[in-house]
Amino acid sequence: MALPELLRVFEHDTADEVRAILAAGEADAQRIDAEAARDRREKITSAAAATALAHRALADAEIAAALHQARVDVLGARAAMLARLRVAVEAELARRIDDPRLAEALLAAAIACTGDEAGTLRCTPALEPAARAAAPERLRIESDPAIATGVVVDLEAGTTVDATLLVLLDREWSRLACEAVR
Repeated sequence: MALPELLRVFEHDTADEVRAILAAGEADAQRIDAEAARDRREKITSAAAATALAHRALADAEIAAALHQARVDVLGARAAMLARLRVAVEAELARRIDDPRLAEALLAAAIACTGDEAGTLRCTPALEPAARAAAPERLRIESDPAIATGVVVDLEAGTTVDATLLVLLDREWSRLACEAVR
């Protein structure tokens, strides 16, 4: 084979080899690009999911905090309203003790709770005449200006019967407060 033909064959084989190397390089580049694109999509999807989860958790925490604060505010407002209501009711009860039917009902309730025991019945000064008329002899009657709304009986056995409007209000306050809030 002549030298020019040998060179042509080498050139042809070299060109084929270069084309094969270029094709392999392009295939590797396309594979690397495809893998990089897939990895990039996975990372973006994963980062987006993590970010969405973090934002959702943060939003949930902010909503929970806002709801908690709203409950605190509502309960505080209710407590303040009930405190104002309690003061108004106590003031009204102090004015109502002058009602003879109410005073006599408190007196009768206190006396009924004493049974046959002896003791001391203390009452508002305004109620003293009615107490002296209604109480049995075993109860000593005392006027006590410190008792503003009713009757307190101290029995010799150590029991105290408190039939004052404030004690009755204390006993019923939780039920009344629930009704007021409704």
